[in-house]
Amino acid sequence: MALILLSAYFALMASTAAANPLVELLNTVANEHVLKDLRENLPEKIVALGLDPLQSVKASKDLKAENVEGLKNVELDSMDVISVSLSDTDTVAELNVKGHMTAPVTGRIYMGSTGYDAEAKGVRTKEAVLTARLDLQNLVVKSIAVKSLEFEYEELNLKVVGEDTVLPLSAADNVMLESLMSSKVKDVGQETIDSLLPITLPEPEVERAVFFP
Repeated sequence: MALILLSAYFALMASTAAANPLVELLNTVANEHVLKDLRENLPEKIVALGLDPLQSVKASKDLKAENVEGLKNVELDSMDVISVSLSDTDTVAELNVKGHMTAPVTGRIYMGSTGYDAEAKGVRTKEAVLTARLDLQNLVVKSIAVKSLEFEYEELNLKVVGEDTVLPLSAADNVMLESLMSSKVKDVGQETIDSLLPITLPEPEVERAVFFP
């Protein structure tokens, strides 16, 4: 069965990407199984691993954040296969992922010695690409690497600790803070995904997709 499947996969790669049954198969696997598994387990795992709240996030000598809360509110919206490659042992798929936070992300940001209470609203992915390695002979997702991750937000409110005055942010400040969030969420995402692997794939559906596309 495994050798027949593998032979079928190599044959399928000869077709164009737009009409490639293997790409269609991996899109089905990604959305109906990998995405479903991550949706159901990511929030609970983030908390279980002690990643929400995050006690300390340091970007540089003069920029850090403490008590960051709300990462558990991540919700993945979709996954789309953007490229596929095959080797003797692996099928490697790059996935474009869209997601958002269902509630604001809050924390205390320190710029130099000054502390600010921060609230980011409307947080969503600007760019997110995962690299998944699948063993299609044994029907398992072996690894998922967070290749790139950038977040953006609709609104960020900063108030000096103990005051009600909202701090106006320059474009450069916004870019710096978005970079800080993206970098740490990437680390949180990778650690959480690693804890959920491997993911077993359903043999009947994989077989049906290959032989009856």
